Amino acid sequence: MQPISFPPPAHQGEPNVELIRRQGWSIGTFSGSYCTAWRGSDEVIVEWRFDGWHCIGGRGVFDEG
Repeated sequence: MQPISFPPPAHQGEPNVELIRRQGWSIGTFSGSYCTAWRGSDEVIVEWRFDGWHCIGGRGVFDEG
């Protein structure tokens, strides 16, 4: 029998909230690899992954690039 190999988690590395702040967003709550942020009346939920922040919900336009 061979051991099972699990893929690495999608959120590698330490989350960098400064990348969100540079876009003009204020940080709301922050827990592990998830963060809520708002700008004006827009609010988004983002997840940190190995290549940066990715919007997973909320209302507003969040530049993932």
